[in-house]
Amino acid sequence: MLLDHRTEAVSLALSIGIVAVAAGLLLWLWLQRRDRDTDLSPADARHFARQDVRRTLVAIVLLVLAFIIFFGSPMEAKVNGRANRVFVGLWLSAFALVFILLLLAMLDWLATRFYARRHIQQLARERLEILREEQQRLALRKASQSGSDHPLGDSPAN
Repeated sequence: MLLDHRTEAVSLALSIGIVAVAAGLLLWLWLQRRDRDTDLSPADARHFARQDVRRTLVAIVLLVLAFIIFFGSPMEAKVNGRANRVFVGLWLSAFALVFILLLLAMLDWLATRFYARRHIQQLARERLEILREEQQRLALRKASQSGSDHPLGDSPAN
């Protein structure tokens, strides 16, 4: 049963690794939340609240996945010549959890993309506003300079 000991050792190592990743993610999330600016716009506050939920869910899914790997790896696939329903259920759950992790990653990527797009558009609007104000200032300055150089009615011909 050397294979069983190897399987147990590998499943233990993999489970510990996954728990470490989940703990690191939770620590990173806590540090980001602690350092986050408290004076956020409603849209930004909503974005970060949803991001925190998604990333907390990732950590929880990772912990459950570590549990399944640790307890499901040494389990026998067949009992009394028939499929072990607990084994099948655990590994189908593991497959579903990996799919959920991929889905959460995609949602996080899309949310970050929309957040960036919204801020880029806001910066572009602010840039346009600054340019319009500068154009108005230049037009007023030009009008005042041309008006003081050649005031109407003060020409020598009058």
